[in-house]
Amino acid sequence: MRTLKVLRFTGFGLLGLGAMGLFVLVTMLLWNWLIPVLFHGPVVTYWQTAGLIVLSKIIFSGFGHGGGRPGGRRHANMGAGEHRPGREDWWKRFNDRPNREDWWKRFEEMKKGNSDSPTVE
Repeated sequence: MRTLKVLRFTGFGLLGLGAMGLFVLVTMLLWNWLIPVLFHGPVVTYWQTAGLIVLSKIIFSGFGHGGGRPGGRRHANMGAGEHRPGREDWWKRFNDRPNREDWWKRFEEMKKGNSDSPTVE
């Protein structure tokens, strides 16, 4: 039973390494096919491609926290009485904004010199 677990672990490990190696190879082939022709960029080796993949992972994803799942709790640090602004708050702010037509009329009057400054109520 223990031998089966070791073999399974080793098999999945080798399968993962093979998948990563294949990903690096495909990325290298795509880079060397497109980048030199389109942008007159350099041709890269296998290990340079692996380094570029690791570098892009660090730059675009960071080091830690693993892969966050979509829809996970983003506001875990909020207190008991606090809530995240939702659609209701947005619509309230949207409906409470100044009337655009009135503002535009006041602006035109200000340009003509009839008023000191446009005021927002």
